Amino acid sequence: MLGYESNSDLISLALASRMQIDVRELESGADSPGYSIKDGILAFLNTCLATQSDLPSVAHLFLGFARVGESLVIGPGSPLENGGSLCHAIIDVVENYPHGEDTMIVSWLIHIKTSGFQILRQLWTSPLSSAMLMTELRSLHFLSSQFSKQALISPDTPWDGRLLSDPVFWQESSAYALAEFLGYRNFLYDYAATEMRSAVHSKSTYLRTQILSTLQGNSADAATGTMIAHASIFDLFDFASIDIGRKLELPELSLLRLPDLSYCMTASSDGSTYMYDLQAVEDLVHLSFSQSSQGTKARSPNEEEQMNAEAVLLLDFVNGTNQWTLVSMARRQALRMWVEIVVVTVQSWPADTGAQMQFVLSAMQLITPKLDNYLIDEAEEAIELLHLADVLVAALASIPASSMHGRSSKVAIDRQLQLFRICIGGISAPSTSPTQRALFYGICAQYLNQVKPLSDSHTKARRHCADCVKSAGVPLINMLSDDAENGQENCRLPAFVLLALLAELTRHEKPAFVVDTLVKINMLEVLLDAIKVIAVDLLETDPRGLPAMTLSITARTCIDFDTDRPVVIKVLQARLALLLEVSRNRKGAGYLLDAGLLQAVRESRLCQADPDLGLGEKCGAEQLLLNQLTRTDVDTSMAMQNYYELLASVLRLLVSVFLSRGQQNQQSQHQMRGFLTENRANMVGVFKRYRGISGGVAPGTRAILEKVVKSYVALMSMADFVQVRPP
Repeated sequence: MLGYESNSDLISLALASRMQIDVRELESGADSPGYSIKDGILAFLNTCLATQSDLPSVAHLFLGFARVGESLVIGPGSPLENGGSLCHAIIDVVENYPHGEDTMIVSWLIHIKTSGFQILRQLWTSPLSSAMLMTELRSLHFLSSQFSKQALISPDTPWDGRLLSDPVFWQESSAYALAEFLGYRNFLYDYAATEMRSAVHSKSTYLRTQILSTLQGNSADAATGTMIAHASIFDLFDFASIDIGRKLELPELSLLRLPDLSYCMTASSDGSTYMYDLQAVEDLVHLSFSQSSQGTKARSPNEEEQMNAEAVLLLDFVNGTNQWTLVSMARRQALRMWVEIVVVTVQSWPADTGAQMQFVLSAMQLITPKLDNYLIDEAEEAIELLHLADVLVAALASIPASSMHGRSSKVAIDRQLQLFRICIGGISAPSTSPTQRALFYGICAQYLNQVKPLSDSHTKARRHCADCVKSAGVPLINMLSDDAENGQENCRLPAFVLLALLAELTRHEKPAFVVDTLVKINMLEVLLDAIKVIAVDLLETDPRGLPAMTLSITARTCIDFDTDRPVVIKVLQARLALLLEVSRNRKGAGYLLDAGLLQAVRESRLCQADPDLGLGEKCGAEQLLLNQLTRTDVDTSMAMQNYYELLASVLRLLVSVFLSRGQQNQQSQHQMRGFLTENRANMVGVFKRYRGISGGVAPGTRAILEKVVKSYVALMSMADFVQVRPP
């Protein structure tokens, strides 16, 4: 649109002068010419940048950038280099334009600041201008300046003169002021996260230290270098205290008859939300009035008045619902970006684990009560906080034990215990989604792994955890079992892992709550049934995630099964890990034998496959599993490793069962000898492989093969099998 010899610098200077803050304009209000010009300039730039973000546009030239081919540069001696460009004027507006009067947020004032921030965000997120703008903002100490000037809000903050509790809040501009303010905060959090990522990427320790200090509420004054205290990132979680309530309810209409208003709803540009088309609703109201006037019976004056009142109520409802939707969406976006900056900060922390732990614990203390509230009826917000909680618990788990001692360790355990209780309570709640439950499972599992060491504080925490699990009762184990067997892919493995940890947690309880509940709901039989069909499970998966029954016979024989096989094996290993925990006491071992453990292993043919027979297609049924594991021409050693991992897990389970039952148990002795006799060929083949008689094994496989050998030797020793001679 503008050539290389254009007067874009002059235009940039002219527009920059129009963006200067004028006290007379602030006194005149939103109708003043100066304000209208500012609003028009910002709207034009935002539209241009959003329309063509990956290519130079007239907006970039007006802002002060110079174009070289399809790239942007800062021209020597240009207003952008000298600090007088339109871009600098917009930065000044974002920095210094007032947001309201005293403690009140004014919609038309905060709108200008938010529009200016939106332009800056479009520039720093675009590869064309990101590096140049970030350098400029950094030189102006933009982040620390923004944090030092932030207005904190509360439920008592007036918005265009109205409190959130005011009945007419959603019908007036007050709701718009709140939405604009949340949009402004969203851009601030986004910028802080971008700065932190940039500091980590550039490996600038000094810059990262500066940003961390700012986020924790302290920044150095650019002029004097003295430290200034200001709002921290935790103080800027103030918007979470704003309770916007639930969506407005449709008023009762007795005379005004309308069709379904959902036909008047339109989707947002990203399809994430729906809002009413006000004009369409008004047309429906007018149509209803017209149809009513054409009836055989004329309306009385009272009916006319009531219909008019109902029309006003309906239009207020539609307008209020739209405003509520805007605020709800803005709050969700602000929360998502606040979570993002905290996550980025935690994951980017330098070697100072003490300061990191304090930051993590502060964040955890802040979000825990909010999470408890959001779980009731704010599902999307709850998911955001659960993602953060998952990261915080993982961060505490990664801190060396030597750095967590005394009071700090106790505080960390106690605060995570509060999260654990919330998550355990939420698992079986009727309104929780699979995504929420997957996060619940991950958080609980990480915490239980942390409190495994037998210190006094950990023992007390484990006792509280066990009480919490027993209080949740059978519905908790039912939901975990359902997700483990039939849940979505993101739930299955975490559910198995948590079930195993809960079984371990309550193993020494009398009665063992988790194991006894699994028996009552027949979960052990379900778990063992899955072991019986290991080969079938592997056969019925393909790289595209389609059931094998949908493929032709030719496709079934020719297809490469490797893509889905790791997922299937992980689920099998998770099942076996759960069964292993069940087997660790005498009662649990007895349950497994009664449920048919040995028969399940026999039907799986896992211990009947003989590695010495090779990997050819012409082999007996006992080789079915081994063939499914090794159906690849790429890496046979990895396939054999998969087989030995499964075999090692099954044999370890059997060793645990027979140990728990007691070595002198005659019935166990008989069962062990029968098992070893039946699977002698597999056992001998494993021993020969281990000794290198039937060929070597890959280095990664040898360690796993050694576990198989040790398990077989343990079974032989317990059964005194070396003295038995086959007939």
